[in-house]
Formats: sequence, C-alpha cells, structure tokens
Amino acid sequence: QDETEILITVNAAPVSVAGTDIVIAPGTMVSFYGSDSFDPDGGALSYRWEFDDLGLPLDAAKVERVYVSPGVWGAQLIVTDNSGVANAAAVDTRTIRVNHPPIANAGPEILTDILKVELDASASSDADGDTLLYRWDLGDGSPVRFGQKITHFYTNAGHYPVTLQIDDGSGVENANAIDATTVSINARPVAQAGGNRDVCSGEPILFDASASRDADADLLRYRWNFGDGTNADIINPTKTYEQPGTYAVTLEVQDETGGVHGTDV
Repeated sequence: QDETEILITVNAAPVSVAGTDIVIAPGTMVSFYGSDSFDPDGGALSYRWEFDDLGLPLDAAKVERVYVSPGVWGAQLIVTDNSGVANAAAVDTRTIRVNHPPIANAGPEILTDILKVELDASASSDADGDTLLYRWDLGDGSPVRFGQKITHFYTNAGHYPVTLQIDDGSGVENANAIDATTVSINARPVAQAGGNRDVCSGEPILFDASASRDADADLLRYRWNFGDGTNADIINPTKTYEQPGTYAVTLEVQDETGGVHGTDV
C-alpha cells in the first residue's frame, strides 16, 4: 500500500482600502494611502492606483497629487497578493469632489424714497448644487440677517453699503463668496408755495418757491400749476389773473434723482 499527501491552499482574497471620500478646494494636495489594505493570508501586496482623469496608472502604496479643476473625480485602488489565483486582486474606490466656488449676487443697487427695502439674493448660484447660507450686513449698524430674501426697515434716509456673504457648507477654502450692493434712500423734498393771497384781477403776482427744501441737498426742479390751465417751471414765476375767481395753485418740486416729489397747494 502506498500513500501520498498534497496540500490545498484556498486563497483568501486581499482587502483593498482606498480611503474615505473627500471634498477639497482646487489646488489642494491629496494623499492616497493604500497601506490600510491587507491580505488575510499575511502575504505581500502590490498596489496600483487608477485615476479617471489620468491616462496611466500609478504603481505605489502612497500617491500624492493636486486637483486643479472643480468636479467629481474617482480614484481606484487595486491590490494584488502573490497567490496568482483568480481572487488574488481586490478593488476599492474613493471619490474626490473638487468644490466649485459659489457665486454671490446681492442684486442691483436700490434707489427709493421708502424706508422699507426688500433684498433678494436668489440670483446667487452654486455649480455643485449645494444648499447656500446667506448672510447680510445691511450697512446701518443693525444685526446681521440671514436668508435668501429679506425685508429691512431703515431708520433714516441715506446711502447704505450692503454686503452679502454666502457659504456652500463644504467647509473648504473656496466655500464662501461675497457681493455688495448699495441702498440709497432719498428723503422726499418739501414744497413751499407760500400762503393764500387776495389780489385784484390784472395785478401781477410774484410766486416764490425758494422756501422749498431737500434734506439730501439735491437740486430741485419746480412745476407750478396755476389752476387756470397754465403752468410754469421756474422758482419764482409771475402770473396775472384777468378773470375774477378762486384759483387753486399747486407747486410740485422734484429732486435731481427724478423719482421723488413733494407737493404744496
């Protein structure tokens, strides 16, 4: 009787560990470590990194590289033991998201004579689709406000520099963006046409709007309506009424912004 003995080694597949997914800013150096990979059989491993934005693989346990362009990129780590059998290799993947900076848009400049102002940052955007946080500095010393659209009441007329800062929540260097606009609240001019008068028909009357004023020190334009279908656009016109009667004279003053009026009768 003769006997022989052979050994059958059933290979345990290696385990590839490429690392966790990350979010980075463009220009950041990223280290890829394959050394956490292991072979349950205790054998030596070989390492190969494949990157979807590179044409050639890199054979090393550790690789360092810089990502310049924003986007989502994949890295694949292939580890191979020395068994030479079908399950000698294992693969793990890692995702690198290179953050797009958000774009802040505080909206156009606002010129108004109303103290209540609405600010809208909805034209801001983020190419990665991140949810944005909006922070407003309203330029009047009031506490900062948060929200894409806000309403604010200014106490006084004036010119206010408004700053919008947005944050995409990624926590990386290019997560923030800033934009600015201006809120100009124009004080309404005050028209002064003078008091009531009793005059004779045919008697020239000198009207004077020089007591009219504008808190912003803007230049004023004047428009008189003499109540009989005639008008004048100077500060102190002369008018003669030929027919007896009562005439309602209206003075309208307009500041140089062209949008704010004051009226006196």
